[in-house]
Amino acid sequence: MRRLSRAAVSRGAVVPLIAALVAAGTGTSWTPSSSQIQDAKAQAAALTAKLAQLRAETQAAALSYQTAQLQVQQTQANIAATRTKVAAEQTRLKLLRKQVSAEALNLFEQSGSTAPFLAIMQGGANSAAIVQEDVSTASSIQQQAVTSYQMVKQQLQSQLLQLGSLEKQQQAAVKVAAQDQANIQANVNQAQSQLASANQQVAQLVAQQQAAAAQAAAQAAAQAAAAAAAQAAAQAAAQAAPPPPQAQVPVSNSGYANPFRAIGNLQPERIDQGVDFAGNGPVYAIGTGVVINISNSGWPYGNYITYRLTSGPASGDVVYIAEDISPQVQPGETVGPNTVIGYMGQGGIETGWANPAGDGTTMAAISGEWPVNASTGFGYNFSQLLSSLGSPGGYVQNYVYGGAPGFPAW
Repeated sequence: MRRLSRAAVSRGAVVPLIAALVAAGTGTSWTPSSSQIQDAKAQAAALTAKLAQLRAETQAAALSYQTAQLQVQQTQANIAATRTKVAAEQTRLKLLRKQVSAEALNLFEQSGSTAPFLAIMQGGANSAAIVQEDVSTASSIQQQAVTSYQMVKQQLQSQLLQLGSLEKQQQAAVKVAAQDQANIQANVNQAQSQLASANQQVAQLVAQQQAAAAQAAAQAAAQAAAAAAAQAAAQAAAQAAPPPPQAQVPVSNSGYANPFRAIGNLQPERIDQGVDFAGNGPVYAIGTGVVINISNSGWPYGNYITYRLTSGPASGDVVYIAEDISPQVQPGETVGPNTVIGYMGQGGIETGWANPAGDGTTMAAISGEWPVNASTGFGYNFSQLLSSLGSPGGYVQNYVYGGAPGFPAW
C-alpha cells in the first residue's frame, strides 16, 4: 500500500486520492464539481437572457398586431365613408333625375307629345338613351350635374376597389401578427419552463456540493485527529526509546555523514523521485543546514521534513525526508550531521532533493523527470550521495530518466 500511495503522490494529489478511496469504500454519492455548477449557472443565465429577449419580442409583436388592427379599422372607416359618399351621390342623382324628368315633361307638354316621357317612366329598352337625349335638351346646368355625378361615381367606385384590396391585405397582416404573437408566447412558455428546470438543477448541484463539502470536512477532521493521535503515540514511543548512539565522525571529506548510520535493520528500496527505505530508528541530518518545514499534506502521513544545506559541495540545495517519519526538529532550527531530525517508522520513508521553494514538490517533479515508470536522474544522484557516505543506495527501476544538472556528482 505504501508503494501505491507514493507512486500516485505529487503536490496536492493525496487529498483527492483519499477522497476517492473513501467514496469508493463508503458508497458516497457523486459530488458535482465547481465547473459543473458554473456550467449549470451559465445555462440558467443564458435562458434568462433568452426569456428577456422573447418578452421584448412579445411586446413588439403585440404592437405590430395593434397597429395592424388600427390600420384595418381605419380602412374600414374609409370604406364606410366612401359608401356614404356613394349613397349621397345616388340620392343627389335621384333628385337630379326628378328635376330632369320634370323639365323633360315640361318640354314634351310644350311640344304636345308625352309618349317618349311615358316610355322613360315605364323603363323601356331605350329609356337611358331617351333620358340622355332629353337631358341634353334640358338646361346646361343639369347636363353638367349629370356629367359631374358620373365622374364622381367612377372615382368612388375606384376608391372602393382599392380600399377593398387594402382591407384584404391588412386583414392578412392581422392574421400573421396574431400567429406571431401565439408563436412567441409559446416560446416564452417553453423558456420559462426550461429556466425553472435549470434553476432547480443549480440548486440541487449546490446542495450536493455543500453536503459533500460538509462530509469531506468531517472526514478530514476525523483523519486529522487520528493522525495527531498516531503522531503523539509515535513521539511518546520515541521519547521512551533509549537515546540514539553517538554519531560517528563524518566519513566524507565534504563534511557530510551517513544519515542512516544508527538504523540496524535498514532496507534500501527503489529509486523514484528520491530513494525509498524501510526500517525504523533515528535519522540524522546529512550535514549542516537550516530546517525549512516539517509537514505537508501532499505526502503520506503528512510528514515532510526539509532542510537547506549551508556547507559542503551541495550548499544551498534542499534535502527532504518524507512519509513515516516523526519530526524531532522545528522550522528555523539549525542542524548538523549529529542532529537527529526524526524517527523512521515501520511505514518507511523517501528521501532526496527537494524543490528549494519548499512547497512540497521535488526537483525530479519540477524538472519534468517525474512521473515516469523509471528512476529519475535526481533520485539516482541522491542515491550516489548516500552510497558515498556509507549508506546502501536504492535500486534502479527499469532505467534512469534524466539527470541532475547543477548538482554535484558523487
